[in-house]
Amino acid sequence: MSILSIESYEDVLLDDDGITYEVLATVEDQVVTRQAVYNPPGKASPEELGPGLCWVAVTVPHNEDLDPENEEQFKIYLESQNLDWNVYNESVF
Repeated sequence: MSILSIESYEDVLLDDDGITYEVLATVEDQVVTRQAVYNPPGKASPEELGPGLCWVAVTVPHNEDLDPENEEQFKIYLESQNLDWNVYNESVF
């Protein structure tokens, strides 16, 4: 999983564990861009995935020296966390 760009982030909770951010980002291999083809067998191919607009909530511990305004640093941190990204659906927000 690779983050192509961070579109926005918002700090939504500050507690003893850290700061929780809601992050909206373009993440590769998140949406189906081409459906799998099964028949005829000679033309079968797996589904293809492409980048998609996704969101995730992540808590950054207070002891992390992280500035979310530094996009490259924030991307590296998010990619290291093995997060479960959700495809963005405007009606959810």
